[in-house]
Amino acid sequence: MRSADWQRISAADGGHTGPAIVADSGYPNFYSGSVPALKMGSTLAIKKGVTAQQLGLETQMGAALLDTLENYGGVVVDTGHGNFNYLGMTTDAEQKYRDDTGTDLFDPDRDAGATAFARDFQKLLVASKVVA
Repeated sequence: MRSADWQRISAADGGHTGPAIVADSGYPNFYSGSVPALKMGSTLAIKKGVTAQQLGLETQMGAALLDTLENYGGVVVDTGHGNFNYLGMTTDAEQKYRDDTGTDLFDPDRDAGATAFARDFQKLLVASKVVA
């Protein structure tokens, strides 16, 4: 899913922070973010109390990810070629979503907002802030 400009990884301070111990090779040439705090190893979170309704989330999986980002946060662990955001999850979680809804979480052959969860994911990224 293509990321917003502020979500691009920054090359500041070596392009990484703990728990990451290094940035991707070549990071000075392709980390182009304008938010110095957003780098490999950064923790993203959403302020507690934000609701699925406020964000306009469409899926139960989106609401579950909102809960996770409010209570635990998420860690930036990799960059995507072409300025894309990815979500790492277990294969069984993706299969459960497919079984429950009859659709894929993401459709790589269509636009970033082609599925309800893809739209939710983008809304959650926009609502996320770097907290560490």
